[in-house]
Amino acid sequence: MFFFEIKKQIKQINDLIFNLFFFLITTTIFVFAVDYDFAQQKIYAAGITLTILLLAILIVVEKNLKEDFSDGILEQLYIFNRAAGQIILAKYFSFLIFIYILLLATPLVLVSFALNISDIKIFVIIIAAMLPLITALCFLGSIFTFKIAGQKNFLIYIIILPLLIPEIIFIMLIIENNYVNYDFTRVQNYLEYMLFLNLVLLPICYFLAKNSLKSALKYD
Repeated sequence: MFFFEIKKQIKQINDLIFNLFFFLITTTIFVFAVDYDFAQQKIYAAGITLTILLLAILIVVEKNLKEDFSDGILEQLYIFNRAAGQIILAKYFSFLIFIYILLLATPLVLVSFALNISDIKIFVIIIAAMLPLITALCFLGSIFTFKIAGQKNFLIYIIILPLLIPEIIFIMLIIENNYVNYDFTRVQNYLEYMLFLNLVLLPICYFLAKNSLKSALKYD
């Protein structure tokens, strides 16, 4: 099922291109909109890039899941396989690969903000470490909204975005201690907390997503 999802993502390469250009163009607008000395405020450059990246991730996950639900693909997969857990894992990991490709574009954006290689490396490592949880929350929030939101897309973002705020704050704290305070001990502590959060929250997200999918498909 995982390879089925990968093939499906490859066939929808236009979605990857669209989201990649959305990310690059939106961040480029900020580059031209800010003052030349903006490069001195590295924390703001990282915050802008992170926020736009999260919006791109949310668009990827929500659009794909909504289309599969509306077209009946999720229901067919469940009827054929009778394993909601396998469906969740296959789609989640295919999304994760897709999203890590988006992450590979962030160095291009950060270079345009005049960040050095060391700063860019720290940013990519931190985001890469947090992406599994961020993707899981977007995935879970999208499944929750199958019945609640219907065609009202704005409700989907109202429900999901608050789930991402704690992760944004947490990531920005790490970046601030690295870019501004140069407190590498605290950065290491935050990274350990991040690993702990992933280990604790990912199984919970999986359990909730599996049961929510069954409920949305009207199966027990």
